[in-house]
Amino acid sequence: GCCSSPRHSPTVINMPDEEAETPRPQPVHAGALRIVSLLPSITEILCELGLSDQIVGITHECDHPPELISSGRARVVTTSDINPRTMTQAEIHEAVCGSLKNGQSLYGIDKDVLQSVRPDVIFTQSLCDVCAVSYPVVLDTCAKLLGGGPPPSGSATPGSADVNVSGDSCGVLPSNGSVLNPRVISMEPENLDDCLKTFHVAAMALNQPGLMAKAENVTSSIQQGLNSIREAVKGRPRPRVAFIEWHDPIFCGGHWIVDMVDIAGGSYAMPIERGGRSAAMSNEDFTELDPDIILIGPCGFSLDRTVKDTVTTFGTKDWWHSMRAVKEGRVFALDGNSYYARPGPRLLQGTAIMAACMHGKEIADMLPKALVPPSGYCQITEDMYDPDLSMEYVGNILAATPAISACTLRPHPSCCLFVAWNGVIVFVYRGFPPPLALAKQRFDTCMPDLKGENFGSKWPKTTLAAVNDDAADLTLDQLELLRGICGEFSE
Repeated sequence: GCCSSPRHSPTVINMPDEEAETPRPQPVHAGALRIVSLLPSITEILCELGLSDQIVGITHECDHPPELISSGRARVVTTSDINPRTMTQAEIHEAVCGSLKNGQSLYGIDKDVLQSVRPDVIFTQSLCDVCAVSYPVVLDTCAKLLGGGPPPSGSATPGSADVNVSGDSCGVLPSNGSVLNPRVISMEPENLDDCLKTFHVAAMALNQPGLMAKAENVTSSIQQGLNSIREAVKGRPRPRVAFIEWHDPIFCGGHWIVDMVDIAGGSYAMPIERGGRSAAMSNEDFTELDPDIILIGPCGFSLDRTVKDTVTTFGTKDWWHSMRAVKEGRVFALDGNSYYARPGPRLLQGTAIMAACMHGKEIADMLPKALVPPSGYCQITEDMYDPDLSMEYVGNILAATPAISACTLRPHPSCCLFVAWNGVIVFVYRGFPPPLALAKQRFDTCMPDLKGENFGSKWPKTTLAAVNDDAADLTLDQLELLRGICGEFSE
């Protein structure tokens, strides 16, 4: 990728106060390794292999699987110089170019945290210095913690000849005085086949009983899913597809993206070969491609941010509105952070989402629902570039592919009946199920000027009764009486 931006500001990284006691390393069961993952995709791969309880360190970008993140077992060991919450894509690109020109890394390692978690193995990458902590920074940090020279290099970790894998060892001196000797393992998959082989490479490097068999089971399951996509689109016309992984400037999707488009039943229209790096492209050159379908999944960004940046960055450009795919509503915003930027297990869902965008609802219905998560993509139609508050615009938002499916609302378990101070009695539900949450998400993204929700709007509800507009306000006694009745029937 060209620009992989962190999802969180560096100021919220979990780092100890200077005067606070250094947290003890998280316990790991006997015989297990203490693993630090310096790339979100590797974190997901390790968890798919059943190793989540051995992960003691992760990056500030790691947000999946949620069970690992919410458990607090793994500490954040990285820092970042850019904040995507406050920076535009153009500003992030400028910062990236500046850091690369000066030979600097956008990301760093918190030495105190890394030392405290006492890793046996550190997984990283050297494919792209924009995506994560650079390989030299990892080795240099370990060397400085040791207090000696640079660690030895060139000791190859066993792995597939088709996947570029390297391993180094370096001593790390933790606060208790014992010397650790973590292996630093770098993996650089370039195409989709390489991405699947990384499961086996990780299993081989860790060399634990049953791990190779687990890797085989996981990759076989992913292959079966990819084959089901191939079969679903077999015999259908293959549209010419463009994949944009950065808006400003435009970058072509590279590496495994080319394979994913092919499996999903498309022909890649951008000038990138299979396994090739992403590359910048002028607006004029992109217009001349005239693709049938445009997929947009910026590296490191969520679906919400993708929709917003597409509307604001491209929406004012005449060249964009002149394109056939834009006029015909065949532009799709994707969750690039979850399904495309990370060479891990969720590339399977990313491929299925591509197939649904290219070939329509029929294909989405043919594939298992888990393969085509509705929250992973959204059709962008011409009217969305003019966000007035008309009912037609609202209806178009809700009708955008993927369709918002039917859902069941269930009563709130403790206060299903509620009376407000203004004399309105409502029936309250326990929360917004995924389809309604998706609708709210679309409103927030496509209509940013809407007034923010009040606290009472955090739950769906139905109005049952209200005091007439011309009636006197309820007295406190009347209000308390109604609340008592609502509380009794809520129970």
